[in-house]
Amino acid sequence: MSSPTSWKANLASSGFTGDLVVSSDPDYASAIVRYAKNAQRNAGLVAFVKSPQDVSLVIKYATANSIPVVVRGGGCHTSGTSSTNGGIVIDLSRHLKTVRVDEANKLAHVGGGADWAAVDAEAIKYGLATVGSIINLVGVGGFTLGGGHGWLTGQHGFAIDNLVQATVVTADGSTLTANESTNSDLFWGIRGGGPNFGCVTEFVFKLHPQRKEVFAGALIFPPDRLAEVIAFADEWYPTSNETEAIRVVTTNKGPTGVPVVVVGLFFNGEAEEGKQRFKKLFDLGPIMNLVNTIPYEQSNSMENHNVTYGLNYKVDGYLRPPLVTPQIATK
Repeated sequence: MSSPTSWKANLASSGFTGDLVVSSDPDYASAIVRYAKNAQRNAGLVAFVKSPQDVSLVIKYATANSIPVVVRGGGCHTSGTSSTNGGIVIDLSRHLKTVRVDEANKLAHVGGGADWAAVDAEAIKYGLATVGSIINLVGVGGFTLGGGHGWLTGQHGFAIDNLVQATVVTADGSTLTANESTNSDLFWGIRGGGPNFGCVTEFVFKLHPQRKEVFAGALIFPPDRLAEVIAFADEWYPTSNETEAIRVVTTNKGPTGVPVVVVGLFFNGEAEEGKQRFKKLFDLGPIMNLVNTIPYEQSNSMENHNVTYGLNYKVDGYLRPPLVTPQIATK
């Protein structure tokens, strides 16, 4: 196998328009950084693409020379799937991150390297939103193709349910539009049929009318209230409606510096109604009440401070009520 330096020279001479970074370049260290330090690998070459044509060039070159290749959108998955030891990273995050809203048709055209903060900020200008991550520094690509749930899932389903079209560069270097009527088999495939159908350079999402402010925030409880919090969640869940959601997290070091139970709360409505919907939870007596009326887009950044880039993380999944029994919670 030839060296990454020769890969860089060959791609540059073939018409690649983005940025090509190898280990001798000054920005190499930042080019391979991932949200989870344990997911970081020493790539041979990082190709910051500017277009589907750039993606196609890299895929064809990698295939012809038997070089491993991966795709990075936001680089947030803890499994390391956006990293490679010695291969090529197709990185969408530097240049393919624009968001354009089609207000008339209630659609968002989103670059494959965008994060949810950019989508939320642009869409809410028009009183619109789609289902995105509750941690908005997460990239759009992996989140969507993995299903993707957020505060608006009760009203609008998963992120993948709101995908109406994608631009996909496939394994042979072809650039295809995939939707319900064009390349519908590929569209089916990227929406849960399996992995590795190609690199998505643009997503088109359905947008929905969204109020500008919501009632949301965190309630912090001491560890000895966990059983009561879980009992509330189990009672609340069967009668909850599509405008409300909670997320229960335990942590060994909360904002008070000691182990706590954190309940993230979201109500897509007025504060007074939200207080009534969650009255039993408030009545449990949190040691900190950070719930308030806030801009909708801020609700998706409430947990950003807890997920600093460059630490070691492992994320496996979530449970929905019923969670665990109060007896287990006290052990």
